Amino acid sequence: MNRSVAIGIVVVLALLAGGYLWYTNQPSAVPPQLSEQNVETPIAPSVAQIETSVVGTWRSVDDPKFTRAFGSDGRVTDRYAGNTDATTVGNFELDGDTVPAQVKAVADGSPVLSVVFPEESLFFLVKKLTADELELVYVGAAGTLRFERI
Repeated sequence: MNRSVAIGIVVVLALLAGGYLWYTNQPSAVPPQLSEQNVETPIAPSVAQIETSVVGTWRSVDDPKFTRAFGSDGRVTDRYAGNTDATTVGNFELDGDTVPAQVKAVADGSPVLSVVFPEESLFFLVKKLTADELELVYVGAAGTLRFERI
């Protein structure tokens, strides 16, 4: 092999190694809006907060015809505007006896909101609950229901 070719290969490898070391020692390329200092970690609401704040009627953000009403008596009513046959009445409770062990395991200590209708039982984690917003995450399934208070 020609001596100049060998020197060229060594130089190229040295430049590559130097570039790699320089690149891996650079500060993270995370945009400022996602840096740790600017990310708010949501605090899951407590059972008492959920029990008092969830009562009322909520409209789906994704499908405004769908509403879910939580009563202070533990009843829940799902309605779909324009379809009276779609009205379903059931019960709801927090961390009740109806929560299966595998749901409790997935919840990992977070309060579980059980919504029990005659034909099915649904289990949710309350991701967000403010005076105007409610986000429920299905336990063990993909999906989030987003509501606004009406």
